[in-house]
Amino acid sequence: MFFLKPYRLLVLFTFVATTTLAQESIWSMGKKDVQLANRKFEQQAWADAIGYFERAIKQHPTDVSLYLKLGRCYDEQNRYSDAIDAYGKAVAMETITDTDALFRYAEALLALKKYDRALDAYEKLLAFGEEEWIKKKIWRIHNRQYLLEDSAHIALRKLPFNSPYSELGPQLVGGKLIYTSNKKINKLVERLQNDTDFYRMYQVNITHNANQDVINTAQPEIFARELQSSWNTGPCVLYEHGTRMACVANANESDAKGMRPLRLFFASKAKDQWVVTDTYPHFREHSINSITLNEAGTMLIFSAHAPDGFGGKDLYLSEKTGGSWSTPVNLGSSVNTSRDEVFPFLHSDKTLYFSSDGHAGLGQLDVYKINFSRDSLTNYEPENLGYPINSPFDDFSIVLDPLGMHGFLASNRKAGGMDDDLYEFDINLEKYPLTLNALLKIKDHSWSSTQDVKPWPGITISMIDQATGNRVYQTTSDAQGNLTLVIPKFSYYIIEVEGRNEKQKVAFELSKYKRDLGVPEIVFVKDLFD
Repeated sequence: MFFLKPYRLLVLFTFVATTTLAQESIWSMGKKDVQLANRKFEQQAWADAIGYFERAIKQHPTDVSLYLKLGRCYDEQNRYSDAIDAYGKAVAMETITDTDALFRYAEALLALKKYDRALDAYEKLLAFGEEEWIKKKIWRIHNRQYLLEDSAHIALRKLPFNSPYSELGPQLVGGKLIYTSNKKINKLVERLQNDTDFYRMYQVNITHNANQDVINTAQPEIFARELQSSWNTGPCVLYEHGTRMACVANANESDAKGMRPLRLFFASKAKDQWVVTDTYPHFREHSINSITLNEAGTMLIFSAHAPDGFGGKDLYLSEKTGGSWSTPVNLGSSVNTSRDEVFPFLHSDKTLYFSSDGHAGLGQLDVYKINFSRDSLTNYEPENLGYPINSPFDDFSIVLDPLGMHGFLASNRKAGGMDDDLYEFDINLEKYPLTLNALLKIKDHSWSSTQDVKPWPGITISMIDQATGNRVYQTTSDAQGNLTLVIPKFSYYIIEVEGRNEKQKVAFELSKYKRDLGVPEIVFVKDLFD
């Protein structure tokens, strides 16, 4: 027993020493994870930072700042469920004074339709100041049903060539859709700085079938290959009938922080080759992330984050006179908020479309529009385009045709995360089935004047779907030639009347867009039956 005690004491001493060393090692590892996490966070390398923060939290489970930063990393990658979990744990521990974190927490809850919790988060944010934009956010959540009205008059279709990565910045030039995609990485350098692959511009030929649904006729291919840089290239805007281009791309040189800001370049087309002709002379110290120009190329609106702005990314206007671009002017507080305003689109020099997460909407980035005039930009609020153009997720980079009824946009509403996809849409559509009152008439000869046209009573007519050949409706005109047509869907139809010797048909054309048709007249010529 004499020898037993020292042995046991020796073992105990050794065990304690080993445990202490292990604790010091774990503490050192935890400290190192915090340092690395914070370094990646400052570099906006969100994906890398997540792993370090998750390990650091295991060693420091009561450090609220770690949860808030982890929530920010998840939020930047649109991992809203994970962001809610991280932010929620921080909120449960103590009163959060980080207003940016509270905003992101509220928006993540809104994206996942957790409306009661989102309201609670916004109420907490409101306690830090009677900010009007927060009150509008709260009002919108309570009255979100207004953004769902008239959605039946809008059709939105996901395009068939989307990849599991990000597609954005669409524009239709002739029969080609030009857009920007990373295809190998998950997001823009502005949204994730540590990705190793970059955005490129692509083009794809598209056509439409008889019912105006997009058909992809070819695989996407690189657009303007000679302009593609070693870094991010795109999005771009073509103008002057597609002969000139403005394009966002990373600078060739690094700034004082070792970053390559996104700058604006101009190019022209000569002999089927794009050649850079100029660089936008302003905002060289700030990243310009998205742009729009008028067709003449004399009016530029862009999104950028500058210290003298309202917060986040703001929209700025610059005009070209005498060959020189004017100093950019902030579009003001009606358009810009303390959050982000991005992807402007100027339609026919009259209406400005853009995306924002600062104005009250369905959640995350929503698309808005405002009349592009000094009075509107100063005194009026932008209008939210509502569902289904907007969703609780990111909806952005909208473009429209000259009539303002057909267009494209990007959204991550299906796959979530950084998988932005392109959608085609039609707005102001006629709603089907459509009941239409018409007047059936007849005249004796094709060369007769309009005065010889008279109502044609008691005649049975059939309506045939030209695409399928199916007879979809049959009716008979009354004593005054009046009849009612029930049209099941948008298509191309034939109205058929059977005479003594043969059948006569007339094409019956419909507009896919809603309009006041009045009472259309269907006129047949009698001698064509004989």
